[in-house]
Parts: sequence; C-alpha cells; structure tokens
Amino acid sequence: MVASGLGFAATQAFPGVSHHDSETLRRLAPTGVKAKEKEIEYGYRRSLHEAARLRFRFQMNNRLRLESLAAISRVFRDFGEPIRR
Repeated sequence: MVASGLGFAATQAFPGVSHHDSETLRRLAPTGVKAKEKEIEYGYRRSLHEAARLRFRFQMNNRLRLESLAAISRVFRDFGEPIRR
C-alpha cells in the first residue's frame, strides 16, 4: 500500500471513511485557533445551560416544598389539629 502524506493521515483520522470523503471531512473540521474559540464558547454555553437547569430545579423544589407544606397545613386545619413546635 502506498501511503501519500495527507491521504494516509486522513484515512487514519476518519477510519471507515473513503479517502475522498475523508479529505472533505478534514476540510470541514475546525482546526487551530477557531476550533479552540468554538470549544471555549461551547463550554461557556454549556455551563450557562447547566446553571439555568439547576436554578430551575431549585425553584421547582421550593415550589413543591411550599405546596406540600400548604397541603399538610390544610389537612391539620380541616381536622382541627393544632400545630406545635
């Protein structure tokens, strides 16, 4: 097998992909500084999404806690049971 520089590297980078398709993929793949910037931006967006998800879960947990306390309080009130600390 004759391995020409980039052709061989391209098939190694994308195993199972033909040489021609591998060259196309290599040109479309982000490289260098732009790739790092995109990776940092993706990480930043991912962390913002995670923070928003945690904030939503915290709000939902608080809402469910308040609704549970209200339901328990209503049950005690309906049955005339005093609540003491």
